[in-house]
Amino acid sequence: MSTGERILKKGRIPTGSAAGGLTWGRFAAEGIVEFGAPVEFGTDTERQMTAFAGNTFAGVAVWDETRRLRDRDGSGNPVWLEKYYDGDSLAVRRKGPVVVEVGEAIVAGTDPVYVSTDGKFYKQAGDGRTLVSSAAWGSDSQSADSLLLAELILDLPG
Repeated sequence: MSTGERILKKGRIPTGSAAGGLTWGRFAAEGIVEFGAPVEFGTDTERQMTAFAGNTFAGVAVWDETRRLRDRDGSGNPVWLEKYYDGDSLAVRRKGPVVVEVGEAIVAGTDPVYVSTDGKFYKQAGDGRTLVSSAAWGSDSQSADSLLLAELILDLPG
C-alpha cells in the first residue's frame, strides 16, 4: 500500500477521512440489508429502510460495531454479522464518506455515480441503475477482500 492510500472496508468510513459534515440516522431494517448496501425508504418512510430496489436512493447501510457478536445462527457461538436483519436498528449514512462495492473500475472525482438494484455502484448508466447526482467518488476503486471497492462521498438532502 502506498503512503496516504486509504484502507477500504465495505460499509465503513474510510481510514483517514475527515470527520466534519458527517450525517447518518437510525431506522428499522425492513428485510435483510448488508453493510455497505444502498438503501431506500421502507413501508414507513419515517422509520424504515430496505435494500435499494429502484425507488428513491436514501443512503448506504453502514457497519455497526455493536453487531459483531450476536448469535443469529443458533450454534451458541458468537458470529460476526455483515448485515442487518428484519427489524434490527439500521445505521444509514446520508452525508460524508462511506466505502461501497463497485461493479467496475472507478476514477475519483471524474466519474458519475449510479446506484444499482444489484447492491453495487457504477459509473455508467444501465438496467436497474439510477443516477445519484448528490454523490461523488472520493477514491479510485481498489480490490479488497475479493471485492472491488471505492470511497463514495454522499451529500443527500435532509
